[in-house]
Amino acid sequence: MIERNGGRAVELTGQLLAYARKGKHSPQVISLNWAVLEDVPILKAAFPASVEFRLDLAEDLPPVLADATQLKQVVMSLCLNAGEAMPDGGVLSIRTRREADPPARSKDSSGDGGEATIARNASGGAFPGPRAVLEVSDTGCGMDEKTLTRIFEPFFSTKFIGRGMGLAAVRGIVEIHDGEISVRSRPGEGTAFTVAFPAAPEARVERESPEDPASAGSGTILVADDEDDVREVVSAMLRSFGYRVLEARNGVEAVELFRERHREITLVLLDLMMPWMTGDRAFAEMRRICPWVRALLASGYDESERIREIVAEGFQGFLQKPFRRRELGQKVEEILGTRGRGEAPPKQE
Repeated sequence: MIERNGGRAVELTGQLLAYARKGKHSPQVISLNWAVLEDVPILKAAFPASVEFRLDLAEDLPPVLADATQLKQVVMSLCLNAGEAMPDGGVLSIRTRREADPPARSKDSSGDGGEATIARNASGGAFPGPRAVLEVSDTGCGMDEKTLTRIFEPFFSTKFIGRGMGLAAVRGIVEIHDGEISVRSRPGEGTAFTVAFPAAPEARVERESPEDPASAGSGTILVADDEDDVREVVSAMLRSFGYRVLEARNGVEAVELFRERHREITLVLLDLMMPWMTGDRAFAEMRRICPWVRALLASGYDESERIREIVAEGFQGFLQKPFRRRELGQKVEEILGTRGRGEAPPKQE
């Protein structure tokens, strides 16, 4: 139950960040077909047998430059929305196709004959050239024009129980990938979503690498975070890799602990926003004590220009919350490398 609820919290945070276009974005050359084939087995297991899946995946589909996790989220959200529109069963069709050039259409047109173009790229139109297109349609209840114009708004939902963030997140994901999303629907006639992404430049299609656990580590890491639960979980993650951990509840406490024990501390992990003293200010104080201190910054804020400026002041890396155990282990191992794990820093003259 803890893991499931934690996963839901991570998912909702990710959806909010996706809508705001502030989430993690790690593009790779990948196929829309792969995202569909990854999600469909999960969806079939979750949907009742009364929902029939029909797939029509194009063999000549061009790859796209996209974040793999976000691409799967688009497929999952559109399919879940379709399934919820068919409580008594129906047909859920998923089709991919190659499109030579985007059709001419005005930006953000809506309510015209049951069709709405909701999102395009930041420049106001679709990029010319070939595109990979995903179509998800259902034979469900459909939507009227009033609902159609609001379905991508955050927290808008026609369901009695629902967060209304799935389609809002889809909109954000499509926009940051310079794509386009449109929807056609009429009451009693079902709904069809069409998502188009620009084709990637010629390149080898990549797939997600398996989750390789980080190798065992050694050394002492100081973790500073004012959220008790976050600090304890992060500390437990680091201990599971073999590191010794010291904990601080705020920036002032972190500096004092570092002053006392800096000779044994291999790395400092600092939350950015903490009471009494922020993470970047605490790091500046630590550098006065020990100029060669290595530190990793963590924050719920995205890697914006301000965050990059802070990291450039001497931090060895940045982790955006929420992060998983694997991400933490890899980042720490990347910073410490083969040198420094378990080694004391050079003695100050």
